[in-house]
This record gives sequence, structure tokens and C-alpha cells, in this order.
Amino acid sequence: MNKQGDFTDYEDSNDLTDAYNAVTRADAWEWLRKDTTPGNNGFIFCTDPVLDKISSFMKVEHSGASMSHVMRHMEFIAKEGWYAYMSQRIKLSVLNA
Repeated sequence: MNKQGDFTDYEDSNDLTDAYNAVTRADAWEWLRKDTTPGNNGFIFCTDPVLDKISSFMKVEHSGASMSHVMRHMEFIAKEGWYAYMSQRIKLSVLNA
């Protein structure tokens, strides 16, 4: 299992690594743990300044859809933990092989 923050060997590793580092630099893990993330609008239409701060630390430019994609991964990590996240990734990779 990859160590925390290491997305090596996954197709979306660059985007996820960038998002993980941005959330860490923005000190936004607690924000993601709470159910205050964008509610019914999702990350695409989120206007919370915390998401803007996270975005400012990202090196990869995202569309609304790709930003939503990586932020849902970060939200899962924040709420369920790294071990649960990697377990899901491993399970899905086996199912899709």
C-alpha cells in the first residue's frame, strides 16, 4: 500500500498529488472533514473561500469537472482516512483489471 499522499501507479496520480499537496498547504483537511463542503451544489459551483485557497496552491489547471473529481477524492481521504481510501483504490483496480 502506498504511503500517505503517494498516488504513484495511478493514472490520475499527478492531479491527485497536486490536490493533496494543495489541501495540505491550504490547511483545509478539517474543512473537508466537515459537511460544509459545497452542499447541494457540489465542488463545481462551490464559492467557499477555502476552495479558492486550495485552488491557489494547485499547479495543475482544472476544469470544473476535473476539480470536482480530485476534490471528491480529497474529501474521501479527509473523512474516511488514507487506509480506507487506498483500500478502495486497490479494490477498484482489481475489479477493473
